[in-house]
Amino acid sequence: GNMLLQYFTNFHEGIGVFSKKVFDKYGPEGMRDILIGTGPFEMKEWTQFKGSYVTAVENHWRKTPYVAQVNTIEVPEGLVRRSMLEAGQAHIGSVPISEWPKLFAAGLQKAPEGFPGSASVCYSGNYWEKTHAKTGEALARTLENKPWIGNPADAASMEKAKKVRRALTLAIDREAINKKVFGGFGKPVYAIAIDDTNPLYQKRWETVYDPVKAKQLLTEAGYPNGFKVDPYYNNPAGTVDMAEAIGVTWKNDLNIDVTYDRQTYATFRPSIVNRTFSGMFDGGCGGPGAFPPTWPYGLNSSSLTFPGGYSNGLEIPKFTETFLKMNGEPDEAKLVKAITELNDYNLEWRLYAPIVALPNYAIYNPKKIVEWKMVPEAKGLHGGVNQPEYIKLAP
Repeated sequence: GNMLLQYFTNFHEGIGVFSKKVFDKYGPEGMRDILIGTGPFEMKEWTQFKGSYVTAVENHWRKTPYVAQVNTIEVPEGLVRRSMLEAGQAHIGSVPISEWPKLFAAGLQKAPEGFPGSASVCYSGNYWEKTHAKTGEALARTLENKPWIGNPADAASMEKAKKVRRALTLAIDREAINKKVFGGFGKPVYAIAIDDTNPLYQKRWETVYDPVKAKQLLTEAGYPNGFKVDPYYNNPAGTVDMAEAIGVTWKNDLNIDVTYDRQTYATFRPSIVNRTFSGMFDGGCGGPGAFPPTWPYGLNSSSLTFPGGYSNGLEIPKFTETFLKMNGEPDEAKLVKAITELNDYNLEWRLYAPIVALPNYAIYNPKKIVEWKMVPEAKGLHGGVNQPEYIKLAP
């Protein structure tokens, strides 16, 4: 399963088809800005912070699009997206889940395909692997002096940082977040890849909101007056609202001052790829997703994807070990044992804080779009839009 995802779908930015002539002429670096592929649309413009603009390829070998042009516009504010959908200025959009009821009442609908995802907090900057898991080469990492980051060479540091992460996790009110931020569309979650309806779920993984215990742990760790954090949250589907809700609770319960990093993902991404990020963010870590819990987990919190690959801002030996155990393993009992042990490890060390499982769908206007065939979704790239060539507009 992981091999198919990694190399033959867009889920992990896998293999694409490119022009051999362009490669031979310009090389791997020179061809980066020469967008020639095999799809049913031709790229006319792709400008950062503005959007992408494509036109249909007539008599395409697979499918000539029903629409002549698709404009994808970057609109950072979720409420502005909602307004554009309501006003008919946009046909499809990604909006905060809390806005769905208003849009449904106005006659808009969910896209034909979506997937279950989750919102979480990754306590990034914990780069604990000393050598590359694949090559054995030494890894040059900087462990920032931040309360949630532990130094494996210092047992006291590790224990102190663990208490901080446990305190932060205990000061997250999942029930309130699901109700107030996500309108009850989601559900609280506590484990990596497993929700409480799954037979593999263990009650011991549940983390009940406990601000008193959280304050006690933070005081024991040496932060009775709190500290400052600047987490990165810029997801239009509502995790910005979730992060703000968590920030209010952390301030009230633990006196933690939160200032949010709202830079665009394109600007932020290099820091997690290069392993220089040491903050917190919703990196797709934890929580149940679109895949079974017996599929390999741990890759994005491992040195295995370095250099050049996505990361949760973590490199943890246990996560590397778990992924290598699960990848290619046919024995379901061994797979169950591996994911169970990983959740027990995370319960102890609190590197991920799964918070809420969420439905992920683009929202569209059926008065503008009368037909739209989609292949199954699993990641929500491009705002949850796939196969735009099958979009039929109203006459």
